[in-house]
Amino acid sequence: MEKYSVENRRETPELRRDVIAALEDYDWPGNVRELENYIERAIVLSNGRPLTPQLLGLPKRSDRRLRPSGSRPDDVLNLIQQLVRVGIQSLPADEGRLYERLVGGVERELIEQVMQICENIQVKAATRLGINRNTLHKKLMEFSPDVLQEKERSNAG
Repeated sequence: MEKYSVENRRETPELRRDVIAALEDYDWPGNVRELENYIERAIVLSNGRPLTPQLLGLPKRSDRRLRPSGSRPDDVLNLIQQLVRVGIQSLPADEGRLYERLVGGVERELIEQVMQICENIQVKAATRLGINRNTLHKKLMEFSPDVLQEKERSNAG
């Protein structure tokens, strides 16, 4: 809680027993990352007030039973919503770079991870991403032109 309070420039809220009970009752299919996401979200929304089970926004038992086991399709949408909410609240309003920081950051992270999965083979990565290979190459050049040019020189020689 202290980590996310500092990161989001918030006072560390009080952790009440009913919140601990709600956290213990949930089965955490997404493990520690999911727990961290819920805690960070609650800290941002609490604005220094004590945490409540409602701020956590955990699914109710009845809601959880309706979901199939394994990955949940709404996880990505929830994470996107949370990322945008935290970005809006934590990035300086007068900076005017909110779109660039959020969208650019997600795009870069997505491309870097897919490139890693595809063993840095741009054709495979572009196919996996659903974009043109030239578009991917251009994005990689924007992210780190020196690194990409060095890789191309070493692959050519």
